Amino acid sequence: MPPTGPAKPIRGLPEKEIFMAHVISPACVSCGACKDECPVNAISEGSPYTIDSGTCVDCGACANVCPQSAIAPE
Repeated sequence: MPPTGPAKPIRGLPEKEIFMAHVISPACVSCGACKDECPVNAISEGSPYTIDSGTCVDCGACANVCPQSAIAPE
């Protein structure tokens, strides 16, 4: 079961970089597979699609279904 709620703080990092999220690279072809898979609806349509780092729980579900391997941890 994927984690729920906001991302957990990472000890020792400056406050600006406390939360981790996945990001979508320009290799995205806007197929929508990631958006449909995201359990917290953190992905918005566009070209490329974008992930809201404040909503993303860093579960990796989107990266696992991306046919272009365009999604990776930030």
